[in-house]
Amino acid sequence: MLNDAPPRETRASYGDIVASAVRANVVFTKEIVGNPLAEITVNLAPDGGILKTMLARSSGVKEWDDAALRAVQRTAYIPLDEKGRVPTQMIIALRPKR
Repeated sequence: MLNDAPPRETRASYGDIVASAVRANVVFTKEIVGNPLAEITVNLAPDGGILKTMLARSSGVKEWDDAALRAVQRTAYIPLDEKGRVPTQMIIALRPKR
């Protein structure tokens, strides 16, 4: 019997999958000191569609906060988990540097 799935330890976590989807939509070119963290609260539809976003915690850098919020909004749909579901609400934490 062949198992085509990668070993469990090489699979990306759900958080990594969501972060990757959002990071692809970040547009931020300003140089800033440090690596501030912005937290975005996201309300989701059962299909992963983003219903509402709001800044939950500011990074202290308005330009980064705005860019992080726009990145989440541009994502439009949060990927479903391996069971085909998403939570109704999540907080996405983003930093300008990985």
